[in-house]
Amino acid sequence: MSRDAQTSSPAGLEPVTVEPGREDDLPAIVDILNYTIMNSNATLDTQPVSVAGRREWFERFSTVGPYRLFVARRGSQVLGYAAADPTGGSTKVSGRPSKSASHSTSRAVARA
Repeated sequence: MSRDAQTSSPAGLEPVTVEPGREDDLPAIVDILNYTIMNSNATLDTQPVSVAGRREWFERFSTVGPYRLFVARRGSQVLGYAAADPTGGSTKVSGRPSKSASHSTSRAVARA
């Protein structure tokens, strides 16, 4: 586990880790984003996106410094992601809906 990773584990569950996003996380991030686009108004995007269409976005992030992409995962499943956009867009946190919730969680904080 990297020094950036953090873990959390309720009793009986595999721990959740938060660590820098990897290229192989991109399909899960796109799934989360597309779920949010189709099922909420938490994003201004209105059309589903593809992995190929998000690759350039993904490549903007660094592994160090202020413009980073983090994912939360339990085992091999990506549960959510947080990104500080280096293009001056926004900081965004999105996640998969839990079994007890009927919607995804997404927050965006725009820069002034």
